Amino acid sequence: MANIFFGRGKREQLIVEVCSNGLRALKLSNDEESTIQSVFLSAWPYRLSKEEEDFTDQLAKSLKPLAVQFPPKQHSVIVCSTDHSNRQRFVQTAIIEDEDELEEMLLSKKMMPSEDDYISEIHVVGSSISEVKKSQDVLVQSVFRFPAQDTMDALEELGYELESLEYPTNSLAPYYEAYYDEGSESHDVILAMDWETCIYNVYHHGELRFSHCIPFKMSTFVETIIAKMELDENSAILLVQNNLFSYVIKNEPCPHDIPEDIVQEIRAEVEFLKHELDKCRSFYISRALEWKLEDVSKIICTGLLAEIPVLIEQIKESLSIPVTSYKPVEEMTLTEEVEAKLKGGLHYQFNCVLGLALAYQGE
Repeated sequence: MANIFFGRGKREQLIVEVCSNGLRALKLSNDEESTIQSVFLSAWPYRLSKEEEDFTDQLAKSLKPLAVQFPPKQHSVIVCSTDHSNRQRFVQTAIIEDEDELEEMLLSKKMMPSEDDYISEIHVVGSSISEVKKSQDVLVQSVFRFPAQDTMDALEELGYELESLEYPTNSLAPYYEAYYDEGSESHDVILAMDWETCIYNVYHHGELRFSHCIPFKMSTFVETIIAKMELDENSAILLVQNNLFSYVIKNEPCPHDIPEDIVQEIRAEVEFLKHELDKCRSFYISRALEWKLEDVSKIICTGLLAEIPVLIEQIKESLSIPVTSYKPVEEMTLTEEVEAKLKGGLHYQFNCVLGLALAYQGE
């Protein structure tokens, strides 16, 4: 099933991202430099009740100022949900060109989650690399209907024209284009981390060949610190972003006394992340490439991960391959107004919506 298109009009495009800690939106101008024209951020507390009624109440409050800044009659909307429910499944099937037939087969084989609980997209990656059978590689991307469907319904009720529901995986292709050399044979990874998602994408010949959502959530550390250290939410977020991993990994100075049980928990999570990265690499080499490659070429870290150099260094030492970071906002031309809104460490929060905006602008 392709993206859920509701219709394309002549309105200006708006990218709206909903996640567990807020609502973000941006619009790009149509000039060649891709200037960020407008941004919007409405933050929510991590301890906001997970009940759907509480979410919709908070969403309604956030959408009021959004509608003032971006009038519904002037904008069409692409929605992306980056909450923790994002998941992906890589499968190989017989070559099935009919999209409906492929979806029916995936549902019947339970390779695709229930439509009652999830909204899913099927992406045919391409023909499988196999010398003995004809098959195709398929990526199934899914997200819980709540909050994605509630967000789309609320935007439509306000009068926005809905274009599609997107997935964070699809936001990373424009970032890879900054590194891809035409004709390169490399197999490169974009590793994007947000507060709720951690996405591992492999590209070859400039095209997505494999993707996986790693269950590593930075928001978990925020919640742990709030509960065990009794810090306020803003202090907990700053600690995770700025000092936590440096203290835990390298024992560097920290403005807070971190209990030993939290230190051990963080170390265990870092080991888990490294283990999951190794599993992704091994799966790609063995399953997608059938051992026709010894290793991926490099990993490009973006999003929140790019703000934590000590964690990137741990990944580099663990995997023994080139690892670098990329901050897309630093490559953009910003107006003074937009720069003022994004300064203070907020720019990485727009990693997903910026990538999607660039992708749609490219279309």
